[in-house]
Amino acid sequence: MKNICISALLILIFGTILIFTGCNSNTSGQVGNVTGVIQLEGETDHSGIVVSIYNAGIVPEDISQIQDEYPQLAFPIDDKVLFDHREHEALHSVYSDNEGNFSFPKLPYDEYIVAYSKEGWGYNYLFDIELNGDEINISNKASNLYTETELPSYIDGQYVLETGKCYVAKHDVVIGESGHMIMEANSRLLIDTNIKISSHGLISTPEGEDRAYITSYSGIYSDDSPVSNMGDGFYIYSGTNELSNISFSYLMNALQITTDDYSVEFLTFNECVFGLVARAMNDMAIENCLFANCNNTNAAACYAYDVQGLGASANIFYSNYIAEKHEIVKDAVVENNAFINNDRGFLNLWESTADFRYNDVRSDGVAIENSGRSNLSITYNNIESKVGVKTYHTNNWYNLPNAGWTMAYENNVIANYLAVESRAKYYYYDADAFPLDFRNNYWGTASQTEIANLVIDYHDLDPSPVEWVYSEVVYQPLRTNRVSNAGIQ
Repeated sequence: MKNICISALLILIFGTILIFTGCNSNTSGQVGNVTGVIQLEGETDHSGIVVSIYNAGIVPEDISQIQDEYPQLAFPIDDKVLFDHREHEALHSVYSDNEGNFSFPKLPYDEYIVAYSKEGWGYNYLFDIELNGDEINISNKASNLYTETELPSYIDGQYVLETGKCYVAKHDVVIGESGHMIMEANSRLLIDTNIKISSHGLISTPEGEDRAYITSYSGIYSDDSPVSNMGDGFYIYSGTNELSNISFSYLMNALQITTDDYSVEFLTFNECVFGLVARAMNDMAIENCLFANCNNTNAAACYAYDVQGLGASANIFYSNYIAEKHEIVKDAVVENNAFINNDRGFLNLWESTADFRYNDVRSDGVAIENSGRSNLSITYNNIESKVGVKTYHTNNWYNLPNAGWTMAYENNVIANYLAVESRAKYYYYDADAFPLDFRNNYWGTASQTEIANLVIDYHDLDPSPVEWVYSEVVYQPLRTNRVSNAGIQ
């Protein structure tokens, strides 16, 4: 009897395993078809449209995580914000037939993005395609393709960039003082190689969560690298005083502003050389924007030069070579921003003054830099990086006690190489070394020896003509536990 019971139990267990294994195998192997119809507006022959399908979910995990942690930053960032078919390899590509039909058979159940284009007709995308059955027809999602519209050289009066259409700047364009460019939701402005758009008039952009898109034209329909064929960018000299809900990508100088009292919000700068440039102006506000993947070593994703009064808050800087750089910028406040995976985070240079507070900086590079007779206050930040704070000397820019100091207190500075690298030289100061106030910070340890090894200043460098350093990092007293109210608020 005992053996019979054991045998019955084994049969029951084995049968259960087969049932569950079979269910999992069937689920993972389920496939279906994605079909649809796309047409060319005004044509009877709709063949030759290139239709490509891509995996959805392209937003980097680090961006999703920081937004889960701090939902008040930037704006909802999804595939619609970042997807560009030039950056991704399609799973499959097909041509439409004479009636505009296309089909992708036997795709695994998943979420997808569809891109469709034809040379001279622009391109468009379909998002939120969830395949979970035998077939999904996406014709109701797809709008027609329209022939590309070339912008005139001069815009005087109202000019509308309509939803779902592509507009091309093949020569420099000026929006006059009486001009008004209206960018509707999902309109696309494509700027040809080295071409710029200069605005002295009004610009209207979509409201809510809808967006317009400005990007380079060259390279879209060829294998040429779009980076080497970038359009110049969009320059604002006067007229409007705010801009929002636009995604800029693949541009040399994506957006340059040289007019006072300007604010930008909910903008995206992706894969540009310079993203946002504020130059020779007063009172600039940069809020709730995303700066991503701007990796030219001679440029910055966000660059300000000769600006009086600048505020940057609630922005996300992700995977740039230089995230934010100030030169001759007075009275700047940089607060409640996330600096994630940038080689260099915030740079304060050339007689700039800034208050850097309540930010979250995470990278394997340098979090914060200060030089060129600039004053920088660093307070209530969470900093996790290779180098936390770096100060150095800019040639022929000799520091003074009131012009060239860096101060940091009530920060959490967790560095895997140096917490403070102070190489600031040539202070005009009576004592041996000018003290930089770094008291009351948490350094990740309470060990005096470990903290001393995380700091470089005049105590550590050979006092030769090459290595004269007249700055001393004063880090005592120090905190023995984390600053609870540091970081993004």
